[in-house]
Amino acid sequence: MEKNIEIPVLTSSQHGREIVVGAMPLKDLEILYNLGIIGIDQYIPGKNEKGYQRATSENRAKKFGRFISDPSHLSPPAITLYIRERNDGVEIKGTSMRFAVKQRSIPAVYVADGMHRIKGLMWARQEGFFENPEGYNIPFTATVAQDDDKDPRLEEAELFFNINQQAKRVRTDLALQYILKAREARQGRITNSGKIPINVHGSEAKAFATDMVARLASGNGVWKNRVALANEEKRDRPSLSEFVRSLVTPYVGGTSIFDWASTKGLTVGELQDLLENYWAAIFEMCPKAADSATTGDYLLTKTTGIHSLHGILPVLLVRYPDLVKNPSIKEFQRVLASCSDFLNDNFWHSKNTDGASSYGTNGKGFRMLAEDIFDELG
Repeated sequence: MEKNIEIPVLTSSQHGREIVVGAMPLKDLEILYNLGIIGIDQYIPGKNEKGYQRATSENRAKKFGRFISDPSHLSPPAITLYIRERNDGVEIKGTSMRFAVKQRSIPAVYVADGMHRIKGLMWARQEGFFENPEGYNIPFTATVAQDDDKDPRLEEAELFFNINQQAKRVRTDLALQYILKAREARQGRITNSGKIPINVHGSEAKAFATDMVARLASGNGVWKNRVALANEEKRDRPSLSEFVRSLVTPYVGGTSIFDWASTKGLTVGELQDLLENYWAAIFEMCPKAADSATTGDYLLTKTTGIHSLHGILPVLLVRYPDLVKNPSIKEFQRVLASCSDFLNDNFWHSKNTDGASSYGTNGKGFRMLAEDIFDELG
């Protein structure tokens, strides 16, 4: 077997970071994959607890393999690679990316996005579906870790999160879990008395929001056991990543609930109490939609509900300055009473084409619904 695989590349940069762009022949990818030179950081209980990606779905990979085996089908989007250690099995020099061809137990290059496509291609090759595999190339981009103190696995997990959360709906719970653990390793555990940092963004915001969702899901409030945390089946529950995104995304007034809490100097414990009372008020106003036995028929506790209702909370608290720092359930119900057209069981039923389902399931729809609910506030 040849000692090296050499692939022509272009090198560039983003914000001073080295970015490598190229196209990898399928025959070379097959060798690198089979030898473990290219792989993913998969979460494996008891073996790789720090892994941030789930096991790939065989059905999803095969579906792509069947699709791409048709000569009339193309897949131009690049796979995203990450090189944690420079010159450890892979060398970038000038316009060349050179791989040392030898069996590895730990990948030299990690796949931050595109593993289902790679596995689909490997399956199609094995099944002999490619008429001309020699002429098939896979576009890729590769980011090289910086020579500083930043945890390369953390940056890689953030890259995976941003790609999959912004571009398509792929569960990113394990990446969030790792971001939280990495933050705790650097700065200690997030405590009840700790304040929400002002102007917090990026991985720090994700860490605080992930911690908050875990508190809500394991506490004694209405969300107890009603969020699918990392490695849990959804079962008509919102995922950890969707709940986190609903807390840090501004929908009305340009402010997220986390931004509002930080400017008001709230502690982690105070924000948890506020969210629990807010949702307890809503659950009492929409008992059937909130009932865990029937929630599968309603959108209140799914992404549509959590995004739109978290979206109005900051501006609701601004509009009603007479509310105390932590409004009670009854106080929340008092100010939400004017939104009864939206806060009722029928509106949130999934089959009500004039209700929440009519807004769709994307960010634009969540924002429109939040704005309509806010407009109803007295």
